[in-house]
Amino acid sequence: MNLELRAHDAAGTLVLDLNSGGYKAKLLPVSSQVWRRPVSKSPNVGGSSPAGPDVLEEVTQELSVKITGSSWVEVCQRLDALVDAVTGSPKWLLFISVEGYEETWRAARADWDSPRRSSDVMNLSRVVNLSIPCQPTATITLETP
Repeated sequence: MNLELRAHDAAGTLVLDLNSGGYKAKLLPVSSQVWRRPVSKSPNVGGSSPAGPDVLEEVTQELSVKITGSSWVEVCQRLDALVDAVTGSPKWLLFISVEGYEETWRAARADWDSPRRSSDVMNLSRVVNLSIPCQPTATITLETP
């Protein structure tokens, strides 16, 4: 399976390709889609009534990115570039492409963690876990053969 993950700025310019240049990303599946249902409750009558339209809550895309390099300095520089790409702008685009099926997600600043282990320094690698809040629906593009 060919999986491609790319980060673009809000204008669509490529900021970082997460499958080349020392990055190897793994996408964890979106686990659910939740509807927000605003309701009004009366202190005098049981139950509730709709208080507005139902809307989808934002979706969180979960990624795990392994960063490698020829030196620890290069690994750290790539980590800085990744963090800047996913947190440097309040709005950006996440492209997820699998075998010609591409989703474009409008994303907000990502939360990330990267526990440092002594084996990372020896192996010249680092794993970064990203939680990326996105608008609840993606734009779908199909590549025709």
